[in-house]
Amino acid sequence: LSDHLDARGYPMDRSWRSAPAVMEFVNRLFGEGRLCRSLRQFHTHDTHHRELWGRVQLLPLIQPTQPPSSAPAEELRNPLREPRRVFTDQRYLLEGEQIARTIRHLVEQPVVIGAADQARPLNYSDIMILTARRTHLPPIEEALRARGIPYLGANRGTLLESQEIQDMEALLEILTTPYNNLSLAVVLRSPLFACSDQDLITLAGREQHSWWERLMNLSCPSGTPLERARRWLERWHAASDRLPVHDLLQRIYSEGNLLARYQAASPQHLQARVRANLERFLQLALEVDSGRYPSLAHFLARLKGLRELQQDAPDEAPASSSEPQVRLMTIHSAKGLEAPVVFLVDSASSGGRESGWRTLVEWPPTQQRPSHFLLKSSSRPTDPVTAKLLERQAEEQQREDANLLYVAVTRARQLLYISACAPARGDSLGWFGEILEQFGITRGEAAEGRTVCESGHMPQASSPAPTPALHPVEPDPRLRQPLQLQPAVQEIAPSRETFVTHTSNNGDEDGRLRGIIIHRMLELLTGAEDITPEQLAARLATEQGRDCRQELLQECLHEVLAVTGDPGLRELFDNRRYSAFYNELPLLYELEGRTVHGTIDRLLLDRDRITLLDYKTHQSATPATIARIAEEYRPQMQLYASGVRRLWPDRELRCLLLFTACRQLCELGGGLIN
Repeated sequence: LSDHLDARGYPMDRSWRSAPAVMEFVNRLFGEGRLCRSLRQFHTHDTHHRELWGRVQLLPLIQPTQPPSSAPAEELRNPLREPRRVFTDQRYLLEGEQIARTIRHLVEQPVVIGAADQARPLNYSDIMILTARRTHLPPIEEALRARGIPYLGANRGTLLESQEIQDMEALLEILTTPYNNLSLAVVLRSPLFACSDQDLITLAGREQHSWWERLMNLSCPSGTPLERARRWLERWHAASDRLPVHDLLQRIYSEGNLLARYQAASPQHLQARVRANLERFLQLALEVDSGRYPSLAHFLARLKGLRELQQDAPDEAPASSSEPQVRLMTIHSAKGLEAPVVFLVDSASSGGRESGWRTLVEWPPTQQRPSHFLLKSSSRPTDPVTAKLLERQAEEQQREDANLLYVAVTRARQLLYISACAPARGDSLGWFGEILEQFGITRGEAAEGRTVCESGHMPQASSPAPTPALHPVEPDPRLRQPLQLQPAVQEIAPSRETFVTHTSNNGDEDGRLRGIIIHRMLELLTGAEDITPEQLAARLATEQGRDCRQELLQECLHEVLAVTGDPGLRELFDNRRYSAFYNELPLLYELEGRTVHGTIDRLLLDRDRITLLDYKTHQSATPATIARIAEEYRPQMQLYASGVRRLWPDRELRCLLLFTACRQLCELGGGLIN
């Protein structure tokens, strides 16, 4: 532009972002030395925010830890009894803990950011953690989680490595291969079922070959974690061979209340991330080859392939949370962004080790083809041409590194913290070493940490504008009274409302299922089709599945046969005595602006009279207590009677309650029908 259009350059060397301390640090770092030579056309920077306070601080340099010395072994280690002692490099975890402590101190102190007229306390969303590479981010994330600091991660391809997704994979493994004991243990201990160690010990102590068989044949009280696991796993296993993967997962999420259970089991600062990952996994079932996999096995195989191909592995879902979060980013992705507080971490790392061969490509922008293209072996002598290419490439790499460091430190608005780990081998400290050299700091002084630049003073947080005092107003006492609203729809379900009252105190844990079975048996046994007791039991066993224990089924069958065979009750089940009969008769009508609906157990019609029969299956009912229990059902029976009278207004109506456990009838009269 300057050669052909007589353009003039106007360098943008005055910052609208950073405090004077940050600009002073940039000028001293890039003003002279190797970084100045690498960063071409660098000019001294200034800032428009002359009064904005700021600070640049070097955090203590993390020193490498030496593996503990061990005495020579006198005998060979038994690998079945003694684990191998493995030394784990803790440098980056220690760096993460140091960063997490600093962040908590900044937020809890709290540090005030912003200009004096707009000063406010710092929160997590004002903090950005930058790194040149993602290699050492996992230990830093682990330290943030341990300190309860919410963050938005920068890792890619890590969705399948999160714990909640590994739980889901284990669940799908169980549905395809039920005899995988390890996967079943993972699922049972997951928040979906939350089984305790004692529950797993109970399964481990049983005699069947596999844990799946032990669980399926386990008899445990209703509502316990193992009972829930048995019931739902059997149901989902039965559906796994006929539902697409996405539909099966949708059913698991819904029936197992999975999202709510995982959120309740997660720390508050991770709840949004866990929910987002689980929802992302559900989307993945449709995204992987458009959800065309015919079986779970193919889907799981595809997930395994994605995990092995890290470049194609799915990313974690961004957590849609309104709470403030620390941002972890690479320097490349942070270009154009800014934050009041920036942490530059892992600043002593250098490039990776060279492989056996290097590709040297030199392609000038104005040329149509490369001027040089060759492979260089690290073990062979270098000729003069190659040496010159290597020198130019090293200069380009130094220039790129200097540009990247410049981008990182200029993201900070007020506070800049620089952290590093000393290498386990060698003396190179990378960027951190360049900073020490430019500021004349020795390596020993760096181990203690140091503030290198500071400007201004932290202001007091701006106080909100005072609100005018409000005089308390006493509301009208009538507004404190609850509104008496009639429901638009009323269901006639007396057994639902009184079930707990008459069963829970008597240990009848199967009361609800027992009532369903007895009602269904009476419906089938007294219907138009003839059915034998054996056929009746088989049909109920098929309808109820494993939810119905064989002992409960036989007990209900015996009770039903006793009721229908009782001489005093036989005429109620002799269909030939009536002109018409109805079992499980639906009823729907409008009463005083409400829609009333319910189901009558049995209705018998003859020429002059109608008999309305309602079954009650309370095991606690006795001849001495049925009158009291029956009174509780009077309002509901009134609704039944009102609907029947609308259909047959000229016939006499007789309302009976039949208590099946004691085979007693109770007639509700005394002004039941208006």
